[in-house]
Amino acid sequence: YDLGYHLVDSIPEDEVASHVKRVQGFLEKAGARLVNEKTPKRISLVYTISRMTKGKREDYTGAYFGTLIFECERASLSQIEKAVSSDPHVLRHLLIETDALRVEEALAADKALEKEGETAVSEEELDKSIEALTA
Repeated sequence: YDLGYHLVDSIPEDEVASHVKRVQGFLEKAGARLVNEKTPKRISLVYTISRMTKGKREDYTGAYFGTLIFECERASLSQIEKAVSSDPHVLRHLLIETDALRVEEALAADKALEKEGETAVSEEELDKSIEALTA
């Protein structure tokens, strides 16, 4: 499975790792095994996300985006979903089922690009990677 998430950008950058550990703890508590992760990076959101917290409206134009790739029993997903949804520092998240072999291939390709120092990826390569992950 792949858990993509946005952490609120009001978290100081030096505290982001502790919030990631908290989300990882949700997975471990549900019996999941972490396979890989993408460290959250601060991004600008395409649109403002608003939510009510303690009776007060909060607007977010940025977030820390990260990904956790893990294996678990299907029965554990509802526990993970509830835990992640209840964390006030998780702005949004998406939990999807992935094919483990295709995920490993995509991660290996990503690491190879990082080693080569290439940051530009063609739209066609990006489409192929997305199709591989969602097929």
